[in-house]
Amino acid sequence: MPAKGPRPGAATASAAARQRARAAALERRVAEQRRRQSLARRRRLRYGGVLGLIVVIVTGLIVLSRVRSGAAVRAFNQASEAAGCTPVKDTGANLSHRHLGPGERVTYSTSPPSGGDHNPSPLSAGVYTTAFSDDPNATDSIYQAVHSLEHGYVEIWYGGSASDSQFQQLSQEFASETKVILSPYPQLTAGQTIGLATWGRLQTCQKVSIPQVRGFIDRFRLKTAPEPLAP
Repeated sequence: MPAKGPRPGAATASAAARQRARAAALERRVAEQRRRQSLARRRRLRYGGVLGLIVVIVTGLIVLSRVRSGAAVRAFNQASEAAGCTPVKDTGANLSHRHLGPGERVTYSTSPPSGGDHNPSPLSAGVYTTAFSDDPNATDSIYQAVHSLEHGYVEIWYGGSASDSQFQQLSQEFASETKVILSPYPQLTAGQTIGLATWGRLQTCQKVSIPQVRGFIDRFRLKTAPEPLAP
């Protein structure tokens, strides 16, 4: 009877099988590595594309904003010139924020006022048909109006009467405007029909121009005020 043992060539076949298995496993690892690398490249390209798109969009928005801002400034300047307006004066150097005491009066450095000492209580937005009093005890005083400027308001000072058609036109346009006050101001310089003020800025015009007033509001409301978030 022949002795038991591995058949001839069995060891060689087994070694070849193991070698093929190792080669197949290596091939799978290499394929998986390549797949992961390809996935990572696609991910990087995708993220890079998204980032590039964001950069392009943000840059475009900045450019568009500057173009629009420049166009708005040019339109405002043209409307101001047509209405015979003075340049916008910067009156904001060292304006006082002090609250006036009971019965205390103050003389403002500009007419109409564009900031300075004021009544502790500001006025609300809206149309006031009577000129503000310089009596510190009055219900609606000019000192309260100046406090509103500190909160980012724009004040439209009209040189005539509230019964004038131009005042009525301004009232219809701006009565419900946020942080805008309209009132008569008979003390305007001769030849000037309207004054526009926000904290530290003042402009007067010979004519009433709704686009010009709108331009002033858009440019300066809340922009120069020390307390723009106050009501």
